[in-house]
Amino acid sequence: MARVVPQRPGPPYLLIVVIFLFLISTIFAVLLYIEKDKAQKANAELESSLAKYATAQERRGLDSMFRTYDTSRPKKTVVGQFNEQVKELSKAITGTEADYEETSAKITSLQEKIKDTRGLIAQVSGANDLLAQKQKEIDDLKSDVNSFRQELKIASDTSQANLATQSQQSEQYKQQINELERKLQQEHDSYLKQLQQARTDWQKRRDELYKQNALHATKINELEDETRKLKDKIAQLMKSGRGEDGIEGIAPHQVRVDGMILKMLDEAGVCYINIGLKDRVTPGLTFSIYPGGGIPESGEGKGMLVVSKVSENISECRITEFKKEDPINEGDQIANLAYDAMRSYKFVVEGEFDLHNTGKASAIGAEEVKTLITRFGGTVSEEVSIDTDFIVIGKEPTRPPEPAETAPPTVWAAYNEQVKVFDRFANVKELAGNLQIPILNTNRFVAFVGYCPAAEVD
Repeated sequence: MARVVPQRPGPPYLLIVVIFLFLISTIFAVLLYIEKDKAQKANAELESSLAKYATAQERRGLDSMFRTYDTSRPKKTVVGQFNEQVKELSKAITGTEADYEETSAKITSLQEKIKDTRGLIAQVSGANDLLAQKQKEIDDLKSDVNSFRQELKIASDTSQANLATQSQQSEQYKQQINELERKLQQEHDSYLKQLQQARTDWQKRRDELYKQNALHATKINELEDETRKLKDKIAQLMKSGRGEDGIEGIAPHQVRVDGMILKMLDEAGVCYINIGLKDRVTPGLTFSIYPGGGIPESGEGKGMLVVSKVSENISECRITEFKKEDPINEGDQIANLAYDAMRSYKFVVEGEFDLHNTGKASAIGAEEVKTLITRFGGTVSEEVSIDTDFIVIGKEPTRPPEPAETAPPTVWAAYNEQVKVFDRFANVKELAGNLQIPILNTNRFVAFVGYCPAAEVD
């Protein structure tokens, strides 16, 4: 029988590496928290500042205004087109172009002269009413004039003898007519003056509103640019806040290697790995086995093992699956996606799963996946966030057909519940893409965690 010669223990390199990685991860976590807090404060201040200039409803109104502008004129900004329209309107009404300063000065001067606090539309309406009233007076006066002329003609025809008297009366009538015409002219001139004043007031008020809208639009554009920059910075922080441990944007061949096989007992199907209690290894933990050169691009391993006994630095395992054409050797590497000696990865599980290859996926399979993750040291979250490390996706639910309007309330309640499940599945996939979170299907997940449904712990 061969004699086993004990080996001299070497320096605790693994412990040194673990401590070093722990310190690095702690530093990065603190830096990430500080940057995230700064970004949140800056975003809150920006939202508060934006609310002072325009409410959400006002911003939606301004957005519809911006869409009416001619985008085929790249040399003209939105503000430039506003100013150009202001000058065109000023020229159309007054005959001269006026910029913001001139218009503002005219409006101020007009407000000092006119004490009427009614709006321009009310003033114009009042002027129109006054014009109608004066026009009626003019018509009445013209009617009186015609009546006087008829009486004059009748008096002249009926009595030549009273010519002198009639002439005198005629002169009096003429004087009355002249007086009425003079009054008519005065009323007409007064109406034109009031109408011109109303038009001037309306033009100045309109120019002032256009100028204020242009200033507000400029400020909103500046705030939107600042908001966009902050959102880009937050997105960069979200990306840079991950990836230091090689997880963000992970490919199958980049899964962390957790340990290696130290010794093989082929006749018993037993092996020993170089991690134990100090690495948070527990009985029942499974691993996929990969060649010593690393994890292949396909993510497919040479076999699977399950931990049966655990000591401080070494664990005894049982081989549960292997390939005859590719035997398992000492020095092969082991990995489990949900397990890590230093931290607990966060998973979101969505969809239905068939872990036992029964041909029928169900919600019970999703609960089994969650149980595996927690058993292997990971944590399961219900919602996707920037802290999510992996998303395990099962079979996509089928969108149910909409029932008839006369269907019972219970049928509609079941339909609405199924629609929620369908929408949640689509939302999880969309968030995973936006946040660049790795997505694993059932086969990839099972391969990476080394799970075999038939394996049991001795």
